[in-house]
Amino acid sequence: GLRWEDTLARATVTFTANGSWTAPAGVTSINYLVVGGGGGGGSAAAASRGQGGGGAGGVVTGTNVSVTAGTTYTITVGGGGAGGTSGNKGSDGTDSSISGSGFTTVTAGGGGAAEWRGDRLGVRGVGWREDDGVQVWPGGEGAAAAAF
Repeated sequence: GLRWEDTLARATVTFTANGSWTAPAGVTSINYLVVGGGGGGGSAAAASRGQGGGGAGGVVTGTNVSVTAGTTYTITVGGGGAGGTSGNKGSDGTDSSISGSGFTTVTAGGGGAAEWRGDRLGVRGVGWREDDGVQVWPGGEGAAAAAF
């Protein structure tokens, strides 16, 4: 998902699906929080084995990032990965991003799926941006599998 804050009017725009946002007149900077979709958990092949959880999506934040009034920015919201079935691994979460003309693309990586083997963890997602002054946090690793 994505949380977008207009720093002039202090308005908050939240995206739960892909979309776009046009910077209003007078707006010169924004704050943002971008979160990648989480990875899907694994599925046990036998009732006596648990499976690992998928990794969390990465997170990227930015404060007072320059935008241009009248410019439309594209928002991509990553989805969570599906859980595995019948002893198979889940699917990876997908990336979330903000992009637009004159704006360095910001991407928060989707979380990795849990492996189908009971001893595997889901891998973590990674958030990134190609610019200074941006805070980036990788997503957490998925939970370990358990035998019951």
